Amino acid sequence: MRFARAAAVALLLLPGVARAQTDETKAQCAKDYEQGQRQWRSGKLRAAKETLVACARDACPEAMRRDCTKWVGDVEERTPSLVVTLTDESGAALVDADLVFDDEIVAHRLDGRGIDVDPGEHRLRIVRAARVIAEQTVIVREGEKLHAVSLALSAAPAPRKEEARPTAVPAGAWIAGGVALLALGSFTLFGVRGRAEQTSDLDACRGHCTHDDVASVRTKYLAADVSLGIAVVAAGVAVWMVLTK
Repeated sequence: MRFARAAAVALLLLPGVARAQTDETKAQCAKDYEQGQRQWRSGKLRAAKETLVACARDACPEAMRRDCTKWVGDVEERTPSLVVTLTDESGAALVDADLVFDDEIVAHRLDGRGIDVDPGEHRLRIVRAARVIAEQTVIVREGEKLHAVSLALSAAPAPRKEEARPTAVPAGAWIAGGVALLALGSFTLFGVRGRAEQTSDLDACRGHCTHDDVASVRTKYLAADVSLGIAVVAAGVAVWMVLTK
């Protein structure tokens, strides 16, 4: 008795389930019907073909199915195709490589077969071992079938020898160098004057020279020593600035 009741309930629900599935199918067919046309108009012919094939299936309403079936043939006729070949430096054909059309891999072998593509300007790249070995920009016209694209690997160019570029000297190095030169000149000046006074004055008054005479010579020698120290430090700073630039 219970089984009979359950069966009766199921029979009552089946039309509703079937009707819901039919409504859902019709909605999807209508969506594919509209989307396929939009893709066609925007030049996405490969995607348009897949969408129109979906709305041409038996589950779709007859009017939609009839239009989509016709449009699939029209899109196929307008979809261009390429035949891409690649040769190495000796002219031998290379087959084991991926063909990347824009950012999509459309083939894993260059075996001479036609490959359907969308019309327009596209970047074509040949990738092998995760490395681009050849690339070219191609313009494919709508309806153009088996358009031949031949690519060739060129010998790797010899590495360019980079020319040595003149290194700009920091402004601080110029200043430090100028200070070193001035200090070196001061060292020479005071050293020469101190030596001259020692020779002319102190040697003449040896044994009875005054404190002022001796102090004057010592002052000039001290100034010469200080100037030399400044020159050495400033020169070291200039060299450091150039080397650590």
